[in-house]
Parts: sequence; C-alpha cells; structure tokens
Amino acid sequence: MSVVISVRVPRWVKEKLEEYGVDIASIVRRKLIEEVEKLEEGKTRKTA
Repeated sequence: MSVVISVRVPRWVKEKLEEYGVDIASIVRRKLIEEVEKLEEGKTRKTA
C-alpha cells in the first residue's frame, strides 16, 4: 500500500522540470527510497 505526499516547490522549478521532460514523481520516489536506505545503513553500522 502507498501513501500520497505533497511537496510545494517554486512554480519555475516545476515548469523547468516539465520543460526537460522529467518524471517528477519517479525522481522524488527514488530519492526518498535512497534516503531511507542510507539511514538504515547508518543505523546498521552504529549497532555493529
């Protein structure tokens, strides 16, 4: 199951990303997953 997260960015940022054909949702999703993985890795190192 997934949840929806809303983020406010300046209009020009969204317009530029769309101009370059960037899939905003997939980038945000991937970056959030990477951040969780990085945090988990750090947590594992501390307990080891």
